[in-house]
Amino acid sequence: MLVNPGDIVVGDDDGVVVVPLAEAAAVLEKARDRDRMEDEMVARIRDGATTVEVLDLAKYLKAGGIEL
Repeated sequence: MLVNPGDIVVGDDDGVVVVPLAEAAAVLEKARDRDRMEDEMVARIRDGATTVEVLDLAKYLKAGGIEL
């Protein structure tokens, strides 16, 4: 990936991402949306929901022949 002056480079144990400066605001908003979604999922699980319920996986399991 080509990295230009002003681009944002972030890395962790999972890898590295380069965000072009022109896309930074949009990427930040998407990251905030994802954080909110994950917080809601964690809250539902803490309230007793299963991951199958939270991720709406029952239909896929059923399609694969797995009944809950």
